Amino acid sequence: MRKFFLFGYFGRNNFGDDLMLISLLKLIPKNKYKKIVLSGNLSFSNKIKNFNTIVYPRTVFNFFKSLFQCTDFVLTGGSWFHDN
Repeated sequence: MRKFFLFGYFGRNNFGDDLMLISLLKLIPKNKYKKIVLSGNLSFSNKIKNFNTIVYPRTVFNFFKSLFQCTDFVLTGGSWFHDN
């Protein structure tokens, strides 16, 4: 089974990136792929966890751990710009 690692500024009250994530999750077939999402907010993670593997908190260690577990990497939106 292929594993997608979706990386963006998810769960940080950034409406654009959160919408992008929801759209991406709908595009990736559920039965063929496992989706790994690194999130910055536990309450946001709980809203989407039924369909995906959620990695929380968003730390450098969790980023690299998730990256090495995946077969595909998707970098979205404001991922390049953060406040921390």
